[in-house]
Amino acid sequence: MNRVRQLWQEGKPVVAGWLQLPGALHAEALARCDYDAIVVDLQHSPIDFGMAVSMMSAIELGGAEPFVRVAANDGSEIGKLLDNGAYGIISPMINDAGDAQHLGRAVSYPPRGDRSFGPRRPNLRFGANYHAQASETLV
Repeated sequence: MNRVRQLWQEGKPVVAGWLQLPGALHAEALARCDYDAIVVDLQHSPIDFGMAVSMMSAIELGGAEPFVRVAANDGSEIGKLLDNGAYGIISPMINDAGDAQHLGRAVSYPPRGDRSFGPRRPNLRFGANYHAQASETLV
């Protein structure tokens, strides 16, 4: 289970760090500072997709949950990040129920959502049945 979800279920607080500087070394170092999660900010930083994937791997190696603030509420970007190791998504520009529903569909597999199947990194952590438990692993 996602560490952040586990802490929430136990009624405990969650402490997260925030990264806008590109670099796997920065990400791993921050993750080793006893944060529960580290957010990689793709909206307001020069971090691109390839760097974000490297940073998410380093964050997980450092012991924190890798979260991403996406640049937009874009289902294809969100799905690609989830397939490559993001275990939490923060989406900007959620202005109404329709925007929130769009985000919910982007992070969920059918029949609940529109997410396509391709979980590379999640399968390494959660096993081949990741898709069956994906809604319990994401924030």
